[in-house]
Amino acid sequence: MKKYIVILCGIFLLSVNQGAAEYAEGMDEQAFQAKQERRVQKRMGRMTKKLNLSDEQQKAVRRIIEEKWQKKWEIKKDKFKKMQDLRQETHGKLKAVLNPDQQGKFEKMCAEKKEKRCHKKKRGKKKKGKNCPY
Repeated sequence: MKKYIVILCGIFLLSVNQGAAEYAEGMDEQAFQAKQERRVQKRMGRMTKKLNLSDEQQKAVRRIIEEKWQKKWEIKKDKFKKMQDLRQETHGKLKAVLNPDQQGKFEKMCAEKKEKRCHKKKRGKKKKGKNCPY
């Protein structure tokens, strides 16, 4: 009974970890850069208007904001890598507890989870396609 509780807890933790990494998985660097540019433009417009920034100040503020977004992208990539490592480690530990029949079923469950993530709707659009990592 304890084994099954441990397995269920592991699967639950695995699904939570996968959910946290989904955002980074679905967003490649090009999409992130496009999103970043839109946000920078919007923020620059607001700041220029409300603070009456000079041309020189606008350039300096733009550099600062772009630097922030670049650092943010690096953090996201690092977080995604750590989440992948954690997922692989958890899979290995779970498989060590399972018998061969259960391992096969577990692999099937994982494959279905990956497939489901690729077809998950996001804001009314299907995620499947070039951004799907599986």
